[in-house]
Amino acid sequence: CRKSFKLARRPGGRVCPQCAGPLTALNRKFSAPPKRDVAQWRKVQYLVGHGFLFHSVRDAASGAPVPYPATLEEAKRFVITYADQAVRDGA
Repeated sequence: CRKSFKLARRPGGRVCPQCAGPLTALNRKFSAPPKRDVAQWRKVQYLVGHGFLFHSVRDAASGAPVPYPATLEEAKRFVITYADQAVRDGA
């Protein structure tokens, strides 16, 4: 439903207080785009679906932090490049 809530984590997860869908806990660094910005929400959904929960991602060679992508096309390359840093289920 393209909404963001700051809620405490609970064992077993949480549900959206408005649509009752499951919530995904993202890093505190996540800044939700406006609800009407569907393109940005698609990018967020893509990243989250591939294990990037807005945690820190670092360049393997330099160790420098890597900014999250601005577009869905950039996100597709980002996911391939940094696949080893994705969060896996249960991690």
